[in-house]
Amino acid sequence: SALDAEISRASVADSSFAAVNNNLAISLASGLSAAVSSAFSSSSVLVTAEAARAAAVESSLAVSVLAAAAIGQSAQASLNSYVNAINGVNIGVTGAGYCAGNGITLEINNVPQSVVTGRGICLYTIAAPAFNAVSTQNCYDTYGSAAATTSLISSLNVLPNNADIIVMAASDEATNNLGPAIPVIQSTVNSRFISAITYPERQAIIGRTFTDPLPHDRTNPRP
Repeated sequence: SALDAEISRASVADSSFAAVNNNLAISLASGLSAAVSSAFSSSSVLVTAEAARAAAVESSLAVSVLAAAAIGQSAQASLNSYVNAINGVNIGVTGAGYCAGNGITLEINNVPQSVVTGRGICLYTIAAPAFNAVSTQNCYDTYGSAAATTSLISSLNVLPNNADIIVMAASDEATNNLGPAIPVIQSTVNSRFISAITYPERQAIIGRTFTDPLPHDRTNPRP
């Protein structure tokens, strides 16, 4: 009887322990589930926030791309207009040496222009967008005057980029003091042959100023 009583108490204790253990397991599972749910919820909030930021960046980028496209279309339209205008212009220029009578002739669309001439280098601009008349003109005695060469360099350095047509011609003799201006002529209108000019040669140049992708010092020849 005493043994049976001990066995009964042990069974009750065992059942009680099992119940407590089960309750503990349930509590642990419930706590773990809550923790996981909380972490997942926090992660969802973060993911949602990141997604919203990414969407905002994408939207902003799309607006920037559209703006850039509009700018590009406008620039292309301006370029097309300029190219169409300049492609329709015929320019003829001659420079005569001493033995050929000196002087310079300039024609725009086969119409002779009244221009100043003189010994040395003469510089003319034909203004955009019409390209139908000489807008500025001057001659520099690069044979007889170093100061005239300096003046020519100054005039070249203030020419507008990628706009007017530039016409240059040598009359009589132009090489004596031309040296310092040669690299400027090269870099301003991209003349490849001005460096080869020798006494008593004459040259005529038709071109435009250009803009380098990087800041460019016109007093140094283009690489």
